[in-house]
This record gives sequence, structure tokens and C-alpha cells, in this order.
Amino acid sequence: MLREPLKASLLVIFFLTLADGYAQTDDFPRGTLVENVACLKQPNQTYALYLPSTYSAQSPHPILYCFDPGARGRVPVELFREPAEKLGYIVAGSNNSRNGPWGPIQEAIQAIWEDTHTRFALDPRRFYTAGMSGGGGPAWTLASSGAAGTVICASVLEMKEELLRNVSFAFFGIAGLADFNYPYVDRHTESLLKLGKPARFETFEGGHAWPPAVLASEALVWLELQAMKSGLRSHDNAFVGAEYQRRKRQAESLEAEGKLWEAWTAWRHLGLDFAGLRDMAECEAKSSALDREKKVRDRRKELAEIAQLQQVRERQLLQARAMLERPQAGLLAQGEDRQEDFTGGAETELRRSISLMKKQVARPVYDRERIVSQRVLEGFYIGSYYYARDLLDHKEYGPAAAVLEICLDIRPKTAGLLFDLALAHAGRKDKKKTLSSLEKAVEAGFKDPERLRTAPELEFLRQEDRYQKLLSQLGR
Repeated sequence: MLREPLKASLLVIFFLTLADGYAQTDDFPRGTLVENVACLKQPNQTYALYLPSTYSAQSPHPILYCFDPGARGRVPVELFREPAEKLGYIVAGSNNSRNGPWGPIQEAIQAIWEDTHTRFALDPRRFYTAGMSGGGGPAWTLASSGAAGTVICASVLEMKEELLRNVSFAFFGIAGLADFNYPYVDRHTESLLKLGKPARFETFEGGHAWPPAVLASEALVWLELQAMKSGLRSHDNAFVGAEYQRRKRQAESLEAEGKLWEAWTAWRHLGLDFAGLRDMAECEAKSSALDREKKVRDRRKELAEIAQLQQVRERQLLQARAMLERPQAGLLAQGEDRQEDFTGGAETELRRSISLMKKQVARPVYDRERIVSQRVLEGFYIGSYYYARDLLDHKEYGPAAAVLEICLDIRPKTAGLLFDLALAHAGRKDKKKTLSSLEKAVEAGFKDPERLRTAPELEFLRQEDRYQKLLSQLGR
């Protein structure tokens, strides 16, 4: 959803920049990824940067702003670097925007916007955004401030139709086939298409992650095509013709290989994307014919069933987790004398379900069970992790420990989880479990001596020899 205060702030910055003219304040290397650019006015705000080798301060360039859920600016900048070089885009990825409260995210958006508009020659009509998972929120919000387009990967964007009617930018959605947010991105794309908005959805064999490089390239090329269709950039007949032929060959190849669902998708989007640029009669005929094929209808039904099964299993895991986290709530109808049997049964069932799903995820084939298991397991893990962090923030140490134990069952020997578990045990003044979890965290790769030294929950351990030994290992 668009935050009006952010939109107003960006517009003020934009017009001030226009008044001052382009200010190339630093001679950044062209054709090279720069990992940390400190913002001029807020040095604590940094971003990764890629300037194409053709960049010149004398002419405006399109720019792609990227937002990663873990503030890893380099990751998306590296991902989009190759197509950005070919198409002349600047790419900037925030090193500060991460999953969490909106305030710091908004500050990161404003900082990267202002700094890039101060330093570089930018096309005022052609800024774009990209975001993955929790980075999809800031990407969509910034796009709503006047962007030409956005690339959203693996993110939940649930909006009412009246809000979508006001969307004025092109939308390229991506999700891994086994990503728990696949249904949301797919549904969001279809909602935009029904409203006549330029939108496209692509998937890949994978889970909750940024897409492979080939799809990142596909996204930027598609945005370039949309810019031509909308008049944001000059029409290039050679580009349009080559791109049309390339994608037509892909659609024909998929059909020849018997991949009818993929072929239907390819012909459908080919017709949508080039409408108004070429005669689409062949595409429409191909798409309509394939839409009637049994394989296509069966695949559409299967994907809907996978989404439904995903929801059922997610609810089952959440119910089992709630029993472990707060057993008293589940005991209201069970009787106090059955607490051990009740919680023990919930834990056994939860661990059995997790074990079965992990085995399915380990298989190389992306069939129904593999897809459902990976979606549910990854979604449950990520949701549980952030839920546990919230419990820690509210000093609910017992429930936090229970949830973190479940997370470790899914991803054992994860340093950050083990340290958080130590904090949960420390909040309950359980010295033995706290020290054991801290030692396991360091063994697993925990490397933050400052956090170990200053975490208030660990105050009661400061004089313990085992605690001091851990500080020494990390070099204080």
C-alpha cells in the first residue's frame, strides 16, 4: 500500500534535484559492482551500486532500486547486473532495508532515493523497483510513487481491487514453484491482468529466493518492452522484432516438447506483451487451442489443489506449534493431569511431520508432494523464526524457546537460531541450557562478540568461566 508521507517526501527531493541539476559528485567505476556506497547526508545508510559501462553524467539513465529482506544489497545488484549492462540501467540495492518495522525501511528508501538523485543523471520517468519476500513491500511502495515498473519476487501482495485500479506501473511477478508465496504472486498478477494492467508471472524450479539470472534478465527486457509500449522510451523496431522472434521460438519449442502448460503460458504472455506492436492473431489462436488441452486443464487443477493442500498443512503445523508453545491453552478441555501426554503427543506429531516433509524436499523431482512439502516447511520455518523473535522482544522466553526448538529441528546447527535460543533460556535464568546453546552457536559459526558481550539477557553469566571462554574465542 502506498504511504502518502513517503510519496510526498520523494517528490520534494525529486524537484529539488531537478532544480540543482545533475551532480556527479564521485567518479564511480563503470561496469563494476561497488558493494558499499555511503549516502552523502546519511553515511550510516549504504547501498550496493552498478553503473553500466555506457553511463554518462551528460544523459539521463533508467535506474532499478532493489530491496532484499536481509539488507543484502549486493545480492540483487549482482543478479541484475548483466541485463542492466546491456540495457543501460543503473542498479542500486539498499544495505539497510530489511524485514522489520516500517520506520527504518522508509528511512532506507528515502536515503537511497535522495543520494542517487544527487549523484547520478537519472531519467525522471523511468525508475524501477525490485524486491524479494519482505523486500517486496518497499519495492511496491516506492513503485507506487511514480515508477515505470516493478519486479516482485516471492512476496505477499494482498490488495483490494479498488487499490489495484490505481496502479500505473508495469508488474513482473516471479515465484519459485516450491515457494510458499507462489499462490500470492500468481493471484496478484492475475488480478492486475483482469484490470487491463501490464503484468506477467514467471516461475522456476526452486523455493523462497531471488530468481535465477535468466529470469532477472527476462524481467528487465520485459520492462524495456513496456517502456516502448507506453511511450516512456523511443520505439526500437529491431529490439521488438528480435524479442518477438526469440519468445515465439521458445513457445514453439515448449509445445514441440510436449510441455503444454508452459507452452500455453508462453503463447498467452507473448500475445499480451506484444499487443499493439504486432499482429497477435497467431498467438491468440495458439493460446486458445492449448487452453482446451487436457494436460493444460489438468495442470491448472493440480496447481489449485496444491495451493489448497498447502493451506491445510500450514494450519495443522500452526495448531501443533501452539500446543507446544502454550500448552495451558490446549489443556482447558483436557484436564490438568493430562498435560504431559497432551504436549508430548503434539511434539511427536509435529516432529514427525517435519521429518517427513524434509525427506520430500530432499528429493530431486518437483512433483506435487515435493512442492507442497517445501512450501509448507519453508513458510512455517520463516514464520516461526520471526514469531520467536517477536516473543523474545516481548520477553516471553518460554514460548520463544519452544518455537526456536522447532526451528532448529528444521534447520539444525544454525548459528543465529542457537544464539536466540540461548537468549530465551537466559531469560528464564537457565544457566545450563544457556551456556550449552551459546557454545553450540559459536561452534555453528556465530561471530558477533559485541552482541555476546552486551545482550542484557546474558548479564547473569558475565563471571562464568565458560562464558568468558566464548568471548575469548570470538576475540572479544
